Amino acid sequence: MARIGVSKAQPAVNVPLLPRVQGIRSSIFDLTLRGEKLVDRVGGALMDGTLVRKMNGASELKLEIHDEGAKLLNSPLLEDGYNLQLDGLGFTFVAYERDSQSSPLVLTHEAQVVNRLRRLHGPHKAFRDEMTRAEFARARVMELKPPRPRFVCPELHKVQKIRSPREGRKAAEEAKQTRGKGIGDVSLTVKGEKANSAQIAAGDRALRVAEAEGADTRVMIALMLGLIVESLIGKVASNWLEIEPAGVSGFGGDPTNLEASVRGFLLGYNSSSEGAIEYFRKHPEAKAYEITQAVQRSGAGQASNGAANYGPWTDEAAEWVSGYGGGADVTETLRYPFEEKEDENHWKCITRLGSQVNWRVFESAGWVYFIAEPTLFKSHTRLRISDSTPGVLDTSIKGDEGKSHEEVTVEAMAKMWSAPPGSCVQLRRHGPANGAYLVDRIESPLAKRESIVQITLKRPSKPKKEPAPPTRTRSVGGSGATTTQLSGVNITDTSLGSPAWGGTAAIFKQFVHPFMEDHGVSPGAEKEEGHASGSDHALYSSNAYATDYPTTDGAKIANELGRALGRDGDSVGTYDRFEIVVDGKRFSVQILWAVPDHYDHVHVGIQRL
Repeated sequence: MARIGVSKAQPAVNVPLLPRVQGIRSSIFDLTLRGEKLVDRVGGALMDGTLVRKMNGASELKLEIHDEGAKLLNSPLLEDGYNLQLDGLGFTFVAYERDSQSSPLVLTHEAQVVNRLRRLHGPHKAFRDEMTRAEFARARVMELKPPRPRFVCPELHKVQKIRSPREGRKAAEEAKQTRGKGIGDVSLTVKGEKANSAQIAAGDRALRVAEAEGADTRVMIALMLGLIVESLIGKVASNWLEIEPAGVSGFGGDPTNLEASVRGFLLGYNSSSEGAIEYFRKHPEAKAYEITQAVQRSGAGQASNGAANYGPWTDEAAEWVSGYGGGADVTETLRYPFEEKEDENHWKCITRLGSQVNWRVFESAGWVYFIAEPTLFKSHTRLRISDSTPGVLDTSIKGDEGKSHEEVTVEAMAKMWSAPPGSCVQLRRHGPANGAYLVDRIESPLAKRESIVQITLKRPSKPKKEPAPPTRTRSVGGSGATTTQLSGVNITDTSLGSPAWGGTAAIFKQFVHPFMEDHGVSPGAEKEEGHASGSDHALYSSNAYATDYPTTDGAKIANELGRALGRDGDSVGTYDRFEIVVDGKRFSVQILWAVPDHYDHVHVGIQRL
């Protein structure tokens, strides 16, 4: 590490008055408590103070008090969470510290708006396809009672770039050093007949194209349905998907070219037609054969024809997708949630949301900023610093050869510094350290009015892309939708009664609860007194567990849960139970929606057989 240099300059005389930074020129004698001077409340006991305003978290005010006889320490004031005012800035008492009986009592205060946000808690949940990360953060701030702070985010409604599931999976695969996907030595069929090597090779090529285009598992199944039904995967026709002539279909590619045909199926055969990926995005509840029918439009577009033509081969198509995935499982992309847990406060939540994408979350003069550093960087320059800048006493810089200079420390006269935290300043005549910086931190002593402040400047850092959406490993099922792989559920305790309830509690904890929360509903009533004889809710039903999930729109959720558990048929308007096998043990499942007394919640009950 090589020392580049230190510059010093004395403040010039008769310089023009610059815009002030709140608090920077303040003194401990300016502090007010409930409209009165604090010094009048504690007298000469008020010894010293420091104000730190920063671009990373909450501003902080520390006071040193000579507390003779521990009068202040034992007063009710420290129990009230009192507020102080300093030059228009509000602070709330949060902590005290004293090294010994003869040491000063140190009182710590944080920005009032941050303290107010810490007092509010979750749970809250929304999804990235409903609102942006910044909108979710703003909603937490707006839950404060008036007066509400201003929420500053120039990109509030802008949907940020998202790292693709493919990129996320690739990183995970590379980290685990596993082999890539592809159809290996597996037994597959085409309309019941064993697939030959040419068909397997073609299926592999088609699914590689689908993966590259980011196709969902169900879209891949729909693609294989089209190839199986239209051409037996190239065995009976060179036109892989029986694409009509260009004059009719508008398809500009070669229908005998497998890759071109697959891209047409996935993305649309022409500019005005909808491909399988876009159709599934708009119709996430669609079965695989319905996706195929929507793209191929066979039988004049009749949905029933899709069920008749494509539906019977859904299991077979699913086996091809499963084989390409390297085993019995495939990966499905879930909705990305923005979530605040019940034990998380609002300030912690929004700072966590910011850190995930490397955005700055801070308060300044009562405003809350949720902002990417390059956005701050583009704001107008508040100050230019060189070795002759009035009010700048010293600049400390150090760096390595060939590396970008990242930080500068400035010593300046408080009355001359005009750039608050988060503002942009330019450094000149400092060699390799020249350039634009953000004001990261200002530390102001409050004991003297003519104080010297310490300022830290930092280069802006690049924001990160939105994280990849979560995925779940699923096994394919005959309904055309995917079903969750229950083999991941581990049941170690099958004792009757609490807490295992015959092993059923493990299924809820490891599978049902997460599945329902992924679909936006949370658990309600579970095991409790007062239920009718035979109810899975009842405490005396020692081999069963049940949970109600409050919702006003439960049909889709009930059906998706049923399919995820392997049910063949709908789970709406029926009391019927169905059997599942989990970790080698048999269970009976009941899902209730749209039956008497079940219109405001989905009931799920599981019994050990």
